[in-house]
Amino acid sequence: MKNNDGSTVVEAAIGVPVFLFLLLFLFHAVQVRAVQQVVYEAGIEAAEYAAEYFYLLDEVSITSGDTEGLIDSASLLLLADHRLQEALDAPDLVEKYVKGGASGIHLWESELPAEDGDLVLCIRYEICVNTPFLPTVTQEVEETIRQKPYTGRKQDADGETEADPYVYVTDNREVYHVSRGCTHLLLQIHPLTKKAAVNEGYRACAFCGKTAGDFVFVCPEGDCYHGSSDCSGLKRTVRRVRLSEVEGLPKCSRCGR
Repeated sequence: MKNNDGSTVVEAAIGVPVFLFLLLFLFHAVQVRAVQQVVYEAGIEAAEYAAEYFYLLDEVSITSGDTEGLIDSASLLLLADHRLQEALDAPDLVEKYVKGGASGIHLWESELPAEDGDLVLCIRYEICVNTPFLPTVTQEVEETIRQKPYTGRKQDADGETEADPYVYVTDNREVYHVSRGCTHLLLQIHPLTKKAAVNEGYRACAFCGKTAGDFVFVCPEGDCYHGSSDCSGLKRTVRRVRLSEVEGLPKCSRCGR
């Protein structure tokens, strides 16, 4: 009987490092996605803070009739940036994976307000993944958050507040959401092998599916697998509007119960 000890050792020497590398890849993929979620949620808070502040300034100008000395767009951007830094829930994770840490998250291209009157927060930063014995992997990330300035609630002749609450819609406007935390708005993205994704019924994304490697990204709410976690198919621009502005749209079945 031939001794196969030598071939077993060789297989182990190759297979174990490959297995460990795959585990490390999955670990970093999950951590990177967590960083993106933390930054996005902090951006939501920063946009809402800017919207509230914008409303207060508007009220001051209307009441006093004096706009001189009021905060300008650049200063409002600084306030939004400061709020974003404060709202980062996992600063250690951000420091580890974002180039420059929290200070590496930039809002330079934001428009407060934009031409249509909305507040548009454009968040840019660079993800860096350092793996032993391998080159540093970098990825530029861009998130856009559009927020309507708060205008307060109008009152009728009897002094009663109108029943016109804020709701949330995406660009496709298929339904409206009563909660910004609805899981249909906050996509949960998971790394998966391409083979497993196909076996679970996911199809290739029309934008990035052709470039997908052995590992892909999926979300339970979707039906496609993606070659990049930064694919536009995995992003949603969420607008905060009055209920009266989405008349005719059905309510989300998940958060509207």
